[in-house]
Amino acid sequence: MTLLALLAVPAATHAAKDPAPKTGKYGCSESVFSVDGYRIEPRGFVTLYTGGTYRQGTGKKGTYSFSGGTTRFKGGGLDRSTARAIDGKSTRFQITVRFSGGKTAKWACSHV
Repeated sequence: MTLLALLAVPAATHAAKDPAPKTGKYGCSESVFSVDGYRIEPRGFVTLYTGGTYRQGTGKKGTYSFSGGTTRFKGGGLDRSTARAIDGKSTRFQITVRFSGGKTAKWACSHV
């Protein structure tokens, strides 16, 4: 086994252990860099419903699915975005939000 293959094993093992997110309402925020350092900015709420649907704030509903440690969003305000558990917890996740034009942002969300 090559060194690269050995280094990849812990990441693959970690991904398999990440739990699916718990259904319910999550409050989200983003750490944003400014001239005087970082500040935390609220990004609203995301609600995950039983049956694989979600809603960002009061916007249009979309769907989500979970596989291999990653939650994928389709439709709605988080279309094409993905999420991973934070610290292996089903009640905290980080969303990589994908905006039109290719920009991304990382939001931290916690179950409320």
